[in-house]
Amino acid sequence: MKVLIVEDEALIGRVLEDELIEAGHIVIGPVSSAPAALLLARTERPTLALIDLDINDSPTPGELARTLKKSLGVTSLFLACETKRAQPFVDAAVGVIAKPFDVAELPAALDVAAEVLAGGEPPPPPIPAAMQIFGNA
Repeated sequence: MKVLIVEDEALIGRVLEDELIEAGHIVIGPVSSAPAALLLARTERPTLALIDLDINDSPTPGELARTLKKSLGVTSLFLACETKRAQPFVDAAVGVIAKPFDVAELPAALDVAAEVLAGGEPPPPPIPAAMQIFGNA
């Protein structure tokens, strides 16, 4: 899967990148802002955007997810300290991962997201403990 990482903390972005590359994914970024994410997504065409909802940016991370979905057909998977912040944006995302989470579970979370995006049902539990799937990706 080709994954765009949108994370404003450089160290966390690199950890996410390393974990996903090791799991065999192609990583775009990480980038730390919505404008940079949009620019990169337009040229690189990711399969999924992994977006930290806790970034203070304009457009907001939720608005970024909606723009990616509407203009490029790219669905997002959110990272958030407070998962309820993702609820207004379920139309643009496959789910949310609660922070803090075990980064070793990230590849499994992307596998779940890929299954849902392909039109399948999420696998039976256990899915990664910190992950919540939305029903309308």
